[in-house]
Amino acid sequence: MSGTKSSDLICKRMYREEEWIDWLLGNKMPDEAESMRLHAAGCAKCRYAAGEWKPLLATEQQADGKSDGAALLPSPSVRRKLRSKVKMKGWLARAARGMASGKGRIAAASGIAILLCAVMLQSVPDEPDAKHSRYVEAYEPRALSFMNDPRTAGFPVHALRSELGAGYVWFNEGSGEVLLLLEGMLPSDGFVIQAWLLEGSTHRNMGVLKHLEASRAHLYFKDKAIARPQNIALTVEPHGGSLEPTSPDALVIRLQRP
Repeated sequence: MSGTKSSDLICKRMYREEEWIDWLLGNKMPDEAESMRLHAAGCAKCRYAAGEWKPLLATEQQADGKSDGAALLPSPSVRRKLRSKVKMKGWLARAARGMASGKGRIAAASGIAILLCAVMLQSVPDEPDAKHSRYVEAYEPRALSFMNDPRTAGFPVHALRSELGAGYVWFNEGSGEVLLLLEGMLPSDGFVIQAWLLEGSTHRNMGVLKHLEASRAHLYFKDKAIARPQNIALTVEPHGGSLEPTSPDALVIRLQRP
């Protein structure tokens, strides 16, 4: 919180936010959970972390009809999804606080700093797997032939923050087509993920990613301007998208040939 001295927010145990989310979800063994509880009682940093995530988690549990009882905690697979969803909502809330502060890009940067990461793309010679093909056939059939074109390069997206999801990019220099498919990027009320083609310091709008399934988002784009390798940036924007970015780049995807 703003009134807390930075010197008070130093944790010798170096607990990460993910660990406090797991603690709140009941994912820790009893002995470790009790140790963390006792630690938080004397650590301002960890009390702040747990206190920040607790209301977000409570909101998600209420939305799913869950109570606080341990017997009613979700299954491990659901817990993992819930953990990622809670973190995404927390990041987006920070971004919203930054954008709403009226202090422009600097405030937004501090609000969304945890989202910032770079992705590296490496060429994969294999053809798109069946699940990707089925998804594209269902939601973006015009991109199917391009995706399966032997001249199209496929790249896995590796984000430094796994909660942002993993995914794939298909890129064809000859046709100037790009298909971006991300898995794990969950929709959030009031926010969208928007893509931009980076041309020097200029962000050119590519459009808003479509969230047609709960855990997937995609964007198909065709423009001869990307017949040469470019960078694509993703930003968090208010619902409906923006004419220009209102928050810093959350992901930067480097289109490159092997």
